Amino acid sequence: MNRFKLFLGFLGIALISFTILFNSCAKKEDNSIKVGVILPLTGNLAFLGKPIQQAFDIFLEDNREYFEKNNISFNILYGDSKGNAGEAVTLANKLIKIDKVNILMPFLTNVSQAVSPISQNSNVFTMALCTYPPIVDNPVTVKLFYDFEKESRIISDFINKRGKKNILILKSNDAASTYQVDKYFEKYITQYKIKFNVIEFKLGNKDFKNIIPTNLNKYDCITVFGFGTDFPEIFKMIHNYGFNFKEKLLITGIGTYEIPRTTPYDLIKNVYFTAPTYIVDNKPQFEEFNQKYAQKYKIKEIPFMSVLAYDNLIAIRELIIKNKSIVYKDGKNIKEELIKIGVFNGISGEISISNYGNGSSGISVVKFNNSFESISKAN
Repeated sequence: MNRFKLFLGFLGIALISFTILFNSCAKKEDNSIKVGVILPLTGNLAFLGKPIQQAFDIFLEDNREYFEKNNISFNILYGDSKGNAGEAVTLANKLIKIDKVNILMPFLTNVSQAVSPISQNSNVFTMALCTYPPIVDNPVTVKLFYDFEKESRIISDFINKRGKKNILILKSNDAASTYQVDKYFEKYITQYKIKFNVIEFKLGNKDFKNIIPTNLNKYDCITVFGFGTDFPEIFKMIHNYGFNFKEKLLITGIGTYEIPRTTPYDLIKNVYFTAPTYIVDNKPQFEEFNQKYAQKYKIKEIPFMSVLAYDNLIAIRELIIKNKSIVYKDGKNIKEELIKIGVFNGISGEISISNYGNGSSGISVVKFNNSFESISKAN
């Protein structure tokens, strides 16, 4: 009898221990968040992917104490797409099926487009690190990079206020730039009754002799849309063809912010361009991040995409803080809950999230004055 009671006692203790262990494991599983990030870490576009990885590493350092205090396992797994859509598809399948990530973060428009059907079929929440608006048609995807429509409206207003009526549009053939010009920019300048001519160039092109017309001064304004890496050669050719910068106007999209490190000042001193407002507003959160990034990676000017990408992780942290009951297994539900946040403060300033999952933050028209470090709002 005593042995039977002793056996029951041991059995009870074992059941209690098993229950505690099971609940503990379940709780740990519920609090586990794996983010699969697909970046070009090698190849021709590695210079775009590496800064984002560096920014994400800073995020983990900045938030390690919070995650540990709240018993949250937050991990980032990186995959190298080399900027190739095919590589990205393979990586996405591996990250979802083998690594069991809760969240996907593909970078670049072509990569995000390729990964989109996979994340939808697997119901894995996706934060597309790209500028292509239709990507949010996917029910599990949001896009918190800058807003093309707002930028197009700002540039159009600026051109109209300067009295320009005949413009040349130079645009890259990448999907994002094509969408911006076709869908938004042409619409706004048409409303102002501004004449325009569109010339397309291949992304990564280095020879613009047969692309840019020699009679540029028949236009009173030139606009350029695409990646900033293409712009130095474009500006050089425009100068060689004698475009009158002082009397006319050259304004570019947000990609221009990347060119100070690669372009002689004489080529850009009279260029107006759009940039994230945080660059000229001296917000303390950006200044702190800028200083931390510069010290850690010995870089004087941090790429703007690092900041915008970092803000995507801030959005996830905001969701964790405001909705502690959410389980990171239902991509559609995560998107719905993130949209409910509406507005949050990132390094780039206040970011609003639309009902469709498009993010929008401040954009300004700015220009360089005398040196690359002196950036001010344009009149």
